[in-house]
Amino acid sequence: MARSLTTYAVYVAVLLGTCRTLSLVYGQAVLSVDSRQQSGKFPLFPYVNCIKDGGVYGLAPSVSDLGGGKYCFTIVVDDQRCTDPCCSSDLYKIELNVANSCLVSGASVSATLNGVPLVRPSPSFDAPGDGLSGSAIIRIPGVALNKTTAQGAELCLTLKTNKAGQGCTKLEQLCASSTDSCTGACSAAFFDTACKCCPVSKTTGNCPPPPSKPSANCTGLVCFTAELIPPEVDVRPYRFDASLCDRATDALIAELEKTELGTQTLSSFLSLATSARCSETLYSICANFTTDYQEPFVENITTALEAAATEVVPFLLSEIAGSTCNPELDGYTVWARTFSEKCVTFEDYKSITCFASNGRPPCLCNATQGILPYVIAARYYAQPGSRPDTTEYCFNISKLPRDKVVPSTCADTSSINKLEFYANRDLRTAIRGFNLYPATGGTARISDIWGSPYSNTLKATNVNWTAAQANGGRICAVLQNPVTMMDVCLGAPDDKCLVAIYNGNRDCCPTFAAGFAP
Repeated sequence: MARSLTTYAVYVAVLLGTCRTLSLVYGQAVLSVDSRQQSGKFPLFPYVNCIKDGGVYGLAPSVSDLGGGKYCFTIVVDDQRCTDPCCSSDLYKIELNVANSCLVSGASVSATLNGVPLVRPSPSFDAPGDGLSGSAIIRIPGVALNKTTAQGAELCLTLKTNKAGQGCTKLEQLCASSTDSCTGACSAAFFDTACKCCPVSKTTGNCPPPPSKPSANCTGLVCFTAELIPPEVDVRPYRFDASLCDRATDALIAELEKTELGTQTLSSFLSLATSARCSETLYSICANFTTDYQEPFVENITTALEAAATEVVPFLLSEIAGSTCNPELDGYTVWARTFSEKCVTFEDYKSITCFASNGRPPCLCNATQGILPYVIAARYYAQPGSRPDTTEYCFNISKLPRDKVVPSTCADTSSINKLEFYANRDLRTAIRGFNLYPATGGTARISDIWGSPYSNTLKATNVNWTAAQANGGRICAVLQNPVTMMDVCLGAPDDKCLVAIYNGNRDCCPTFAAGFAP
């Protein structure tokens, strides 16, 4: 019975267009608005791990109020300057950031798209499980648009209270309070089918004219964030840990202390917390600032902060990902962002997608990671050779859990036939073969073999390890000193080695980037 309920819950999650977990109550899959614990793992809307910046979908600035709680939004598409990974995504569902006070039992929301009711699945209120406590959304699934059909599409919402008259029927009540003075400004996230892309757009709302005599000062936040977007096939999971967060925080504070802001430094305007919020995929640190709220000064400090951000954001990205992508991030996208949303308003962000393997070594085989149940470790290391004039450079191999293996004709492969390295053929005389250290059984020595001229392929052939030998085994290239593996490998950039594992038929060759572990 428990298994059937779980299956039903997953089915309903797909039907409702949610990337989040559903609660099971009395055998029914429901969105438990009142009792769900919100972890705060993703403090910013839309409260999930997805790419929020870039993309092509958005909302027109103005919203039509048709009365009776009905409001119509216009979807716009702008792909003229789009260069990010989400430029070609579809539009599966839309989520609105709303006030928690609108999540009232019996209150409802319905929607039409170009006049056609959206039902099965229908829109619904929700309290996102990974959002901050008190965060809330309206989920509008089943939109099913693309870049062509989305342009100019009209999405209309009708808000109704419960029988007691409780609930939100005005945008000023519904849309979560923004940090500026505009009321009824709605933030919307546009999700693709895979829930990987979720660009955020915002309507203008009702903005009163600025006061003639503003307050003497304004206190706000400047935030710096970094986010990991894992690959779809995540065979070498990499996540933030406390050590990395501490290093990033120390380095960021040092950078702020030397970043010039007029005649002072950026740190003199900010009061950074001593600790950052850090989850497995999201790093965030915010700084308090107080500034005189005089228009010329605010304009000047905004310009100065924007200029400083263009220096700090690339630094943070480099601190998290490495100057040219650490090998652990092969296949990952990393985002770095800074922003402020009160008095001094600005935003800057940069991203990098790390595809270090780049389809090498060249061969007519499937190089997809995870297609064989084996993985090369992200770091290789050196150990003394059997002769004083040689050094061994060792690559560790591990076995993938069954649920991580990509379904294919190679998925049930139990042995490793050979390894290939993308290497500098001009240094072939420095290679003294390979030493094989299986997890079980004795060691062996094999000769090195090179591919055809111009292929730059170094081969460790006839390894022929079983699963028991491969899981925890290592293969070490023996090099004549002073040549190192960093010299031999052609993995660009820096010192990465590109290593492929082959099955017996040699039609599957998952390829991995590995960097030297000092």
